[in-house]
Amino acid sequence: MTERQLNPGAFSNPMTNDIKISDSKSPDITVSRAVSAGSPHESSTGTANLNGKKKPFRFVATWHFWGILVLGQILSWCIVSTNTLTEYLSLAGANIPAFQTMFNYALLSLVYTTWTLYKYGFKKWFRMQWVDGWKYFCLAFADVQGV
Repeated sequence: MTERQLNPGAFSNPMTNDIKISDSKSPDITVSRAVSAGSPHESSTGTANLNGKKKPFRFVATWHFWGILVLGQILSWCIVSTNTLTEYLSLAGANIPAFQTMFNYALLSLVYTTWTLYKYGFKKWFRMQWVDGWKYFCLAFADVQGV
């Protein structure tokens, strides 16, 4: 008896490393493909991630993670500062919403304009402002009016 007959529900590996599929209508056409199934404990990159070779929180030691964390904390600090300033101004009887969010917009503008200049260069940045600047102006106007 063969292995397949002994254990009918089990999968068995073919004897060769290739799987050949032929079409019944035209037997001269075959598709040959190597068997590429790996271990279930390997990720798509082929590195083991469950058997102790890879630390689960290794990303914490990267500069990318810390940069995102610091920028998120700065943005959070700006939001808390805006809310605190709003509370103090409302207790004093002032109502100036555009001035209250001016520092957040200035900081966001400084960060994103600097990044865009770095990424595109001055010529492409200027061309982007010339062609699409009206869209940014409309979005900024709607955002300020929403505040």
